[in-house]
Amino acid sequence: MQDYEAEGWWAHTVSYGDGVYSARCPECARFVKTDETAKRLFESADLAEDNATCRKHGRVKTPFLCWASDCQT
Repeated sequence: MQDYEAEGWWAHTVSYGDGVYSARCPECARFVKTDETAKRLFESADLAEDNATCRKHGRVKTPFLCWASDCQT
């Protein structure tokens, strides 16, 4: 099994408004191609729809990492 933590979830990130998300598949941790924009739920970090494409799992929602004001990317 590959050690995904060693590669770090911060290796590639994407921002939607003030939310920062990992550009990895939540199922397999592969890097994914993200959309330029994504809809978020009102005042929440939760994404309203899939925002990335994984080669193995198709359309997915990338994992939330932090608010831009709370972290450095």
